[in-house]
Amino acid sequence: MTKILTGGVGKVEVTQAIGRLGIDSLDVVPSSDMDAAMKLRVGQADYYLGTCHTGAG
Repeated sequence: MTKILTGGVGKVEVTQAIGRLGIDSLDVVPSSDMDAAMKLRVGQADYYLGTCHTGAG
């Protein structure tokens, strides 16, 4: 299973959008930036998708 962490101002919306794709092999979890960085570093997550004010609008 591929674990994707989402963060930033649009993390909930991104999590929901990816969930609607219906890909069973994805585990998508909203996260803070710092928590995501630590989880990526120790191999507890595969990807991080962040949204900022300019990208979430």
